[in-house]
Amino acid sequence: MFFQVLARDMEAACFVVDRGQRVLYMNPRAEELTGLPSELAVGKPCLEVFRCPSCTTQCGLFELGEVRNLVMRIVAADGQSVVVRKSATLMRDEEGAVIGGVETFTEVHQDCNEARRTRVLESFDEDPLRGIVGRSAALRRVVDTIRRLAGSDAPVLVTGESGTGKELVARALHATSRRRLKPFVALNCAALPPDLIESELFGHVRGAFTGAVRDRKGAVESAQGGTFFLDEIGELAPSLQAKLLRLLQEKTYQLVGDSVTRAADVRFLSATNIDLRRAVAEGRFRSDLLYRLQVIPIHVPPLRERSEDIAPLATWLIARRSVAAGRLPMRLSTDAMRVLERYDWPGNVRELVNVVDYVIALTADSLVTARDLPDSCTSPQRTAESHAPSQARTGRYVANDMGTDGEASRIREALAANAYHRQRTAEALGMDRVTLYRKMREYGIDGTGRKG
Repeated sequence: MFFQVLARDMEAACFVVDRGQRVLYMNPRAEELTGLPSELAVGKPCLEVFRCPSCTTQCGLFELGEVRNLVMRIVAADGQSVVVRKSATLMRDEEGAVIGGVETFTEVHQDCNEARRTRVLESFDEDPLRGIVGRSAALRRVVDTIRRLAGSDAPVLVTGESGTGKELVARALHATSRRRLKPFVALNCAALPPDLIESELFGHVRGAFTGAVRDRKGAVESAQGGTFFLDEIGELAPSLQAKLLRLLQEKTYQLVGDSVTRAADVRFLSATNIDLRRAVAEGRFRSDLLYRLQVIPIHVPPLRERSEDIAPLATWLIARRSVAAGRLPMRLSTDAMRVLERYDWPGNVRELVNVVDYVIALTADSLVTARDLPDSCTSPQRTAESHAPSQARTGRYVANDMGTDGEASRIREALAANAYHRQRTAEALGMDRVTLYRKMREYGIDGTGRKG
């Protein structure tokens, strides 16, 4: 009673949650902030009351025991977004057991210095490491390396299977660097025809080739002062590897059809899902270029090797993406989470995002159960595959454990099993469609089912 009398007159919004993070009490200021009367809020999860997707990854109260001056955004009942500073502490009983928590919100006022408020909003919305969610030691090493490289311009090579989030790591490297206010320009080496990639990379002058009716700025010039990211670097043609090496060594380049040498002030990041050392041994990639690209190597492990990251990542994704879809924050039941943690995720984080979007689109309730998950996650066959030896797995493990002949056979079998539908085949093999096309060309696989 004394606490309620004290909290009633507080200028800050104050509320109390139990061990299950359900609201037990809200003071009048909290009612004003959320637009919800106390009688409607009490008993509900605080995530539903404050509609804050970042709570699942940023709060940390029940892990840390205390939170001080954390800037976060909540969504009021009328849909208005409010930026607040949050402080919180745990409540314990006489024996020291946690029984709940007390939290206070102080609004970042509209009438404060506008420039300062804008910086607060930008820092909230553009936290460069927010999307790298997980608690595994492997992922923490990735995050720690990104933080330690904040003052460096050294080239970084990000490796990992398709769908693990290599571009997300590259964007975080840029956003934490001294170049973060300058452009981040990405170019996918596998997505462009070989005869166009040089022009996309360096630009061209009018008349350089048929169809070049005007001067065109390339990706390197567009990234001037910022970061240039080359994805699928292993797909770069040998003739362009030499020109890229010159760009890395001398920081100069020429537009296609031009003789003028230009200076490049960019930081180089690259990524690949293939073994570049093997490509060097096979004569498909220059060793000197590899050494220049991977001054700092960062490996992003597949999701199946860091199962402890599945729960926090799935929780973060479904809360954030459901709010973005205009819904109350959705959450996963215990049985749904158990299914996700047992699944092998051949498509890695990209596949998990697809599953989350599936349940957001098709599930009416805010609580997602195992019955709401797609069949791909729940079928006994996929569960059995998730515990099979590595040679039965998909993606790069096929190449490493079965050899090239075994990989070619596996691709042919997957094409036949999926009626030669290439997107479904790529998903079944745990690789993206571009990688599947490349491997089909490499192994001379027709892909139509025709004989002879």
